[in-house]
Amino acid sequence: MDEILKLDFDKDLSLEEKINIDSIFKQIEQDAKPDECLICSKKISPTCNSHSVPRFCLKNISDKGNVCTFKSLLNIPYSKNYQGINKTGTFYNICNNCDNICFANYENPDNYDTIPNNDMLSQIAMKTYLFNIYNKNKVINLEKLIDINIYSSTDLLAYKKYFSYAKEKKKFYIGFYKKLDYRVPIAFQNRICLFSDLEDTMINNVFSFREKLQDLNICIFPLKNSSIICLFTKDGETKLRKFYKQLKKLSIEDQLSVINYIIFAYSENIYISPQYLNLLENENLKEVARSTLNIINPSKDMIKVAISKFSLSNRSKIPNFLLINMLK
Repeated sequence: MDEILKLDFDKDLSLEEKINIDSIFKQIEQDAKPDECLICSKKISPTCNSHSVPRFCLKNISDKGNVCTFKSLLNIPYSKNYQGINKTGTFYNICNNCDNICFANYENPDNYDTIPNNDMLSQIAMKTYLFNIYNKNKVINLEKLIDINIYSSTDLLAYKKYFSYAKEKKKFYIGFYKKLDYRVPIAFQNRICLFSDLEDTMINNVFSFREKLQDLNICIFPLKNSSIICLFTKDGETKLRKFYKQLKKLSIEDQLSVINYIIFAYSENIYISPQYLNLLENENLKEVARSTLNIINPSKDMIKVAISKFSLSNRSKIPNFLLINMLK
């Protein structure tokens, strides 16, 4: 979200204006860093540079230590297409000790010979929600600065609840899992609030502040010679069950197409091999990527408009980075 927040500020700026805005965002990022680790509650010293996607995944798709980020699709002024692994998908709200110990199982590529156990799923979810908490705090700091309120504090509370659930290692349910026998050129780990299913039936009404939304966790982990695709949720959450059943009825190629479409339509935490930079010029892909940027104007038809905009029936219109045919 931090790159997206800069979109309207970066157009037609003088160098002095850009320097001032960069200073503001650096301060927002600094203010988002807590004094105490969100896991062990000990004072953070020094600040830990934690990755939201396992470093080994980024390394496996990198070229000379660089990967392409989501902003490569958005033509953001003054922005580079490449980013070094050390600065890719990072956040700062836990200590070094917790970062090294609490995620050791899921960040070890040798542990993916079998389906991830609940301990690994808990670690994935913990890291995902720590990342979202950090980014949401940055959004809240910006809202305070420009004196607006778009219910970010409500989102933050939900993320903290999910984080606590994962920290307590409560049960998760895997709705989809596949180990591919080739390495995909993208890495992804994040939570998605899926709006509608494969029949364009609403799953989460994101326009209702009374409704409890249910997240879908998605992982795409490129290993050395294979890839892990995993979708999971908190155990007992039922809103996504119909979607899981619909997904399992499709061919593996179409399943991958659906998942590929979802991550580009709903999230920005996508990292891509620079070897496939040419695919990022696809105009349909750019349009889908901008779906997360376009705020739907409140109206009686906003749900209908949102279902149309995020319809999974559009999945075949964009390059499928998860399909081996795309990699030849």
